[in-house]
Amino acid sequence: MATFTKIAKPSAHHDEVLYSGSANNQTITGLGFQPDYVLMKNRTQDQYGVYNMVDTVRGINKNLYLDKTDGQDTASRLTAITSDGFTVAGDILEVNLANNGFIAQCFKLAGSTTTNDASATGIGTIDSSYRANQDSGISIVTWTGTGANGTIAHGLGKTPDCILMKDIQQDGYAWEMYSHSGNAGGSPENSSSSDEDHHIRFCTNSWTDPDDDHTYFNDTKPTSTVFSIGTSNNVNQSGILQMAICIANTNGSVRAGAYQGNNKTHGPFIFTGFKPKSIWTSGMLSEDPHWKTITTRFTSNANAAQSGSGSNHGNPIDHNLKFGNASAKAEVASQCSLDIFSNGFSPASTDGKHNGDGYYYYYIAWADEPMVSTNKVLGTAF
Repeated sequence: MATFTKIAKPSAHHDEVLYSGSANNQTITGLGFQPDYVLMKNRTQDQYGVYNMVDTVRGINKNLYLDKTDGQDTASRLTAITSDGFTVAGDILEVNLANNGFIAQCFKLAGSTTTNDASATGIGTIDSSYRANQDSGISIVTWTGTGANGTIAHGLGKTPDCILMKDIQQDGYAWEMYSHSGNAGGSPENSSSSDEDHHIRFCTNSWTDPDDDHTYFNDTKPTSTVFSIGTSNNVNQSGILQMAICIANTNGSVRAGAYQGNNKTHGPFIFTGFKPKSIWTSGMLSEDPHWKTITTRFTSNANAAQSGSGSNHGNPIDHNLKFGNASAKAEVASQCSLDIFSNGFSPASTDGKHNGDGYYYYYIAWADEPMVSTNKVLGTAF
């Protein structure tokens, strides 16, 4: 029988949980897996709407932020991981505040951490620790910088298409992104032939164009076993703890790439091979280069689901949550409208946030349902 998708049930590997905040500790349940990597966000408060990130590689008492340059801290916000959820401490602005709405984007990794001794295994040149979900195409990796060009094991068993890296020990270092930009082409800032030459500043106000700098990725594409780093302090300062989130395009799970906007209400169609649940987008060279995430499951702070027309289903989806160090990080309506299809998505508004005429945009799309599952049943948009 033909195989239509690598992942028949994406929610067995990554999913979203919506919950209302409380002044007391509360345990969130209902996932179909143990979440080893969790992104939590306050959907109500602008000031505290940061993406608070924890994972089981570093330890769940260590917090990072996908939209800040801070190093990790040890505040106890997520206090436990369970077989199908997690426990958050009460009265915490970032993860559990009374009368506030929250979202947690959760990801399954391996059940234990692999410590790679590069000299013993012959994989890479710098020791690392990681948890990889080879089925869904995501891994979390940590290492201590050496200051010299090197390679690091990622554990995915296939080549990553997108890697986010950061100095997590010190404040002041942004997330740096490698992206295999896929269907973008043309000038250096969007040429897939030079992906390894360019680093992209992820989620900060101090946006810079994709920069040709060999000190980040050593002008070397990742392989099925390792990714390369250069001498930049941002990813490899000697003696400093670093981290990477590695994503490999996987049928039925995740797709990362790039597209070109056309400034029309019926924007370009981006094929993913699945119905997206959450889509992260950002412009390469646009007026508003802040990452956004748009989901199909909710819009209002009261956890209700609706679309741009106010109904409980249907296109366009036009509420979004902001990444980026912008002044407003809470949920926003009528921005970045997208049409969601069973096999991809399309921008549905004319703006520079994700559909400026001729501009190129990065995206990372996480699956809700495969276009065709293993039972040969066609998926639908809603």
